[in-house]
Amino acid sequence: MSNPPLGYFESLINFRDRRFTFDADCVGAEVRFSYKGQYFLICFPYFDFSDRGGFGHPKPTFQGTRLTMKWLIRESDRDSFGRANSWNDNSQEVRNFTCNQFVVRSRGRMTAAEARVAKKHLVSWRESFAKWFEVLEYEDLTNDGSKVRQAESLESFFIPADKSKTERRIKSVIERQPVAITVVLTDGVPRASLKRVLRLSASGLYPPGYYAQLISALKYFNREEYRQSILDSATAFETSLIKLLDDRLATAAAGQRKLIEDKYGQIVNLSIALRALGEALPPQNDIQTKIAQPRNRAIHQGVEPSESQAKDALLFAKSFIYSKFPLR
Repeated sequence: MSNPPLGYFESLINFRDRRFTFDADCVGAEVRFSYKGQYFLICFPYFDFSDRGGFGHPKPTFQGTRLTMKWLIRESDRDSFGRANSWNDNSQEVRNFTCNQFVVRSRGRMTAAEARVAKKHLVSWRESFAKWFEVLEYEDLTNDGSKVRQAESLESFFIPADKSKTERRIKSVIERQPVAITVVLTDGVPRASLKRVLRLSASGLYPPGYYAQLISALKYFNREEYRQSILDSATAFETSLIKLLDDRLATAAAGQRKLIEDKYGQIVNLSIALRALGEALPPQNDIQTKIAQPRNRAIHQGVEPSESQAKDALLFAKSFIYSKFPLR
């Protein structure tokens, strides 16, 4: 019986509304990663300065790479690979670029059966990679960095009682500049940081729950949903305290552990228990004012938190979690 024919696997990984920004050292790069016993390359494009898109952006190209399929020919601009954000026309160098799709190729040859397995596995890899990327870079991949604020204005008219006269619009100063658009450009992620994400996502596991909850709080904050942002920040902080307490009680008898866990629930009591066990924590007043009180008011009193309160809670939880549970 003859051996099955060998070939190469290529696939487009579409992250849809999640966008990644990469540094100059990722232009044209081939970045290795492995997943569930198979070995792949992420193949990034070069940029063609002789072929420009809208606003003079050099277009991505896979010419000169090892890829076989014409991945950049898409049905609509919404599905295009990505775009250069910053570049030097004189040196024809792209400083950073954004994309929401990766082109992945097998590192070596494989059978058609192995290619089918690879396709199945990469679906789960996509989710693991995106979650680890957001946690390691503390980034909301669905946020494009732009905000549009519409000044509040009423369309109003003065209608004279004298019907021989015509109505006239009532204008105000605020109508002169009714829209404010803010764009924040993020720095590109260098290849070394990308490799770190790939290493941690290789297991297929997701980041710890307190990190996932923290990124959820960040997403709600970016969408200006401050009540839910505070709730998620507080949950992330509380979950991290529970993890610290579990670690401290790992060698305690089951009965003793249950007594302590039953008595010391909720953020404030958890922090009291951890201090008694010698755990270094932020000042109790900060825990109360930045996390516990805003959450309790939002849950029990229906108080809508302000942007600054949501921001304080988010940064407080972030600082604590990233310092207590560093990702390696």
